[in-house]
Amino acid sequence: MPEFNVSRPQQDLTKIDNSMLINAIAEMRKEYTDASRDNVVNAVVFDATFFIPAIFDKSTELVQNDNQRLEFTERPKAQFVLIENPKGEKYIPAFTSTELLTAFRNQQPEAAQNAQSFVMTFADLAGVTESFGFIEGFVINPFDENLPFTKDFILAIKQNIQEQMAKMQQAQQDSEDAAPDITMSTNKS
Repeated sequence: MPEFNVSRPQQDLTKIDNSMLINAIAEMRKEYTDASRDNVVNAVVFDATFFIPAIFDKSTELVQNDNQRLEFTERPKAQFVLIENPKGEKYIPAFTSTELLTAFRNQQPEAAQNAQSFVMTFADLAGVTESFGFIEGFVINPFDENLPFTKDFILAIKQNIQEQMAKMQQAQQDSEDAAPDITMSTNKS
């Protein structure tokens, strides 16, 4: 299992609502079109927050505080609970609700049943997928919606976002450059 440091403050997990994503996936499965696929991708990238199972332990490390003094601090470390497809490729399971996460945990070996959850966004999951070369991506609600996001697809999404942002910045720059240079003067006699 890959290990990483966890430093995100606690969130109110009861306020996470991924119903828009679930509805978009259902609509895409009913009628697959470019628009329905784009609705799912947009919901995943911009709106969804996922529950990720991980096994936590605390470690102590020496850090420099605000007063430039060294102090010991506890920092949680976590190991992802991973799933494999029939080809042996490893994915991070990403759940849209705590109920689906609990059902998944109950079906796993004992070590995974003790896993806790924390939340991640698309950007978090994309970063982890890039950081750990053996992780092939993430799967939204495995054994339910079972919607995989592979490394290649994640990379294509990120490149598309970067291109769109560059276009928006260029358009903004062009509109600022095209603004008329207006000066005001008054004639006082």
